Amino acid sequence: GRCVRLDAGGGASIQSSMSESSDDLTAAALWTTSDWLASVGATQALASALLDMGSTATQFEQTRVLAERFASVDALSAHLQQGRACELLAALLFPALQKLAASGAQGGGNADSKFAGAVELSYGGLDVFFGGLEGQVGAPDPKVYSAMEAEHTKKADAKLKFVTGNYGVTTSSEIEWWFVIDPTRERLLRVRL
Repeated sequence: GRCVRLDAGGGASIQSSMSESSDDLTAAALWTTSDWLASVGATQALASALLDMGSTATQFEQTRVLAERFASVDALSAHLQQGRACELLAALLFPALQKLAASGAQGGGNADSKFAGAVELSYGGLDVFFGGLEGQVGAPDPKVYSAMEAEHTKKADAKLKFVTGNYGVTTSSEIEWWFVIDPTRERLLRVRL
């Protein structure tokens, strides 16, 4: 049989479940933890803890002056601890590690495969079709506003800074929420915007 698999970047591929091809074996040998860490956003989390994402200086400029700013390993370590690097990385990596572990444990999955951690799609019957989205993922929280606010301001990654792909703006879920919901000067200053 064949199945369609989506990777983290949104790409899709068709894989035969009959036997593992030499391409899969080669991919397993090429799989690296550092590439996986980058794919789950760990490098962005570390950059957020290391740099002042609200600064007007470029990330390159900020990174260049780190040697001058931190005279020792202990000083750099203290800065990373203050930036909550360990907490940010743990909150980001834990679910990704669980997903990776589960991919090796499910029906013939191979954790060394290039598809480890990928989502496997399959066709459903009419019952699935007529069950709709709610039948697949459950009913939404009826308190939509409070659920959206919690998602943007209280989750582990709410303060995690990222750079938008379209305009290169540094922001976070929390900043985006308050910019839309309560863009008063006082509120935006509280979220350091």
